[in-house]
Amino acid sequence: MIYRYNIFGRWWLAAVLVCAAMIMQPGGGAKHLVWAAENGPAPIVRSYYKEMLAIVSDENLSKEQLREELEGMAEEIFTFQVMSQMSLGRMWRDLDSDQKKEFVDLFTRLLENTYFQKIEKYLDQITKYSAEDLQVTNEIIFSSRKAEVQSTINYDGKAVPVHYRFVKLDAGWKVYDVLVEEVSLVQNYRSQFNDALQKKSVSVFMQDLRDKVQELESAQVSKDANT
Repeated sequence: MIYRYNIFGRWWLAAVLVCAAMIMQPGGGAKHLVWAAENGPAPIVRSYYKEMLAIVSDENLSKEQLREELEGMAEEIFTFQVMSQMSLGRMWRDLDSDQKKEFVDLFTRLLENTYFQKIEKYLDQITKYSAEDLQVTNEIIFSSRKAEVQSTINYDGKAVPVHYRFVKLDAGWKVYDVLVEEVSLVQNYRSQFNDALQKKSVSVFMQDLRDKVQELESAQVSKDANT
């Protein structure tokens, strides 16, 4: 079973730009976005775009340093606990406490390895972007705990809509889903995961996910060793 996120079609560059933050581990970039958390969700996205462009354009950063910076940014603005739970939907209840903890870890590692490989592949194109190509267009506050920040990423002469769904936790506003052209990352994975869980047991599903993550991580280690 191969989990993939290929729903963006030809808007791959927008997807890579958005999902550059889909990499979780504490790192040096976390400090950049702290100030924005106190000012609502829209400034968080503006700050993220600004810092991301600065990081990917810094020629003095090694590949390892680039990854560390992006990991730190992701730790600051995303809630992978909520994202993981929503990606399973009602199937989350079928996991015991140990399986839930492991699933969160595996899901974030799946995102980490999938998207960082894309960033490496298209880094030259990403560095050509400027602040004018990444614009926050609207902030919608649904309730005291839910909000959406709408933005556009210019690609090939078209403004591609990229929306961030936020939830307010004790730690502040955190992203729990990203929509590109109204297609949800969380719903895409939920469809894949739920389809798999309809056909196999939780234990087999978890083993498949372990195998996929191991495959991605081994491929990255091999690639790093040969560069």
